[in-house]
Amino acid sequence: MSSASPRFLWSLAVLLACGPTAPEATTDSATGDTTDTTAATASTSGAATDTNPPTTSDATTSTTQASSTSTTSTTTGVTTATTTTEGSTTADATTDPGSTTGDMTGASTGDPVACSPPDAPVVEVFWEVRFLDVDAPDSFKGDCTFTSQTPSQGGVVIALACVVGGKPSKVEVEVVRAPAQDFPQFGGVVTLNFRKEMPWWTNSWFALRPKGGSATLSGIQADEVVPPGTTAQEFFGYEVALHQGLCDPMPWDCGTLERAALDIDPFGFQAVPVFDGQYREIVNLPGAVLAWVDEMVLLEVANCTDTPSQWTSAVMQSWFGP
Repeated sequence: MSSASPRFLWSLAVLLACGPTAPEATTDSATGDTTDTTAATASTSGAATDTNPPTTSDATTSTTQASSTSTTSTTTGVTTATTTTEGSTTADATTDPGSTTGDMTGASTGDPVACSPPDAPVVEVFWEVRFLDVDAPDSFKGDCTFTSQTPSQGGVVIALACVVGGKPSKVEVEVVRAPAQDFPQFGGVVTLNFRKEMPWWTNSWFALRPKGGSATLSGIQADEVVPPGTTAQEFFGYEVALHQGLCDPMPWDCGTLERAALDIDPFGFQAVPVFDGQYREIVNLPGAVLAWVDEMVLLEVANCTDTPSQWTSAVMQSWFGP
């Protein structure tokens, strides 16, 4: 992307958006459903080597609490919310940092979802799919043979032997994310799903899962959450969608910027919003999804011609038991 990339939005976001306030978690007394907005506390010893990492050390925030009402379009799957300020509050965390657990077997309780600040330490994400012996295709979905899984600085390189366009090819999937967590261990035959498109910038998505297994590793670097022509369930294995209208827009060089959230619903019960700059663990029987959302922003572009109106940079990994 050009110099007008959404990456530089962080310098403005940390000054104008919510800062590192005390975390908040609410529990519905009737259903036990927990909505977690706590910050992750995992180690960042394996931080990603981003060439322009975001910074939250100078971030400030007010302690206003916002309420919202959400509606979901049946045609687009995009959730929007109307936000109103109700005054100041001090949050008390009642769940483990960075995780959402408990009874998620009922419908949404209707509790308002408020704009939630980025984590400190910051979340960072990098991933890349490399086709070593052939030109990288715009689209590939096929079964490959796992050959190795090697730690890299803050991440892992998964090596595969695939057949791409009728030709044998070595393929590497490198994933780096902070805060650091263990990666799923792959082996045997795995299915790689990779998509790429280039409007003015490069959109790309990938999903890697063992043949007949339950662990998945996936990533987004694009102006849409889900690749065109497919669904989140087909590509990622669970529901993932944009959740907008929760944070106040703020000015930036090309127009206005709004922090958004990635709604993740692994179990078909209740979507959990993971905001721009957050790491969350969504845990329930029979499994879990770990999500690193480096960027999740909406951009109203007024002064730039080569900048997307939305950008998502995220990595997710999951496992589901029998």
